[in-house]
Amino acid sequence: GFTQATVLVDEPTEFLQRGQPPYEPRNHDDGFIGPATVREHLNLSRNIPAVKALEAASAQAVADRARELGYDVEPYYSLALGSFEVSPLQHTSAFTAFVNGGTQVESHFVTRVEDAEGNVLFEAEPRLEYVACVTREADSRFFAGRLTAYVERWDAPLDTRYLLCGSAGMIVTVRDILIAKGVAYTDIVAETYF
Repeated sequence: GFTQATVLVDEPTEFLQRGQPPYEPRNHDDGFIGPATVREHLNLSRNIPAVKALEAASAQAVADRARELGYDVEPYYSLALGSFEVSPLQHTSAFTAFVNGGTQVESHFVTRVEDAEGNVLFEAEPRLEYVACVTREADSRFFAGRLTAYVERWDAPLDTRYLLCGSAGMIVTVRDILIAKGVAYTDIVAETYF
């Protein structure tokens, strides 16, 4: 398997998948940085190394794990680049498995409603489900830590020094439009796009 120190080469690459035309992903800057560690490639959002990592694990294995987390995806190489539609609620619910050591919490909008006297009128009882693909607490801490490091290096108007909880996220570029996406967590997980 790969570690953060595994070296992958960011270079023009054509991926072949049975029954599909050749897949030739591009990086957001149309450039290549050559050899670098997995950690560096993740921090710089390099697409070709992401697809190479998916290829090494197999598109089917990655799709199977994503389905365990509630995503509706197919085993294509473009999966490594987020090519499937995902709602914010699906994504938030999936992320809870990583920040809760393998226990996924059903997403919900309202936690509790009280009247003026403090009587509880409604309290959410989200479904909890253990997710087998996140089996070790160390794995979940690693994943959350990688995305936290990603937020900390953003050149966006977000100063993580003032966040009172953990934060994680990613930057997505779609047709030259930058979309920053953040996830904050303590004992809850909240997602936002800006």
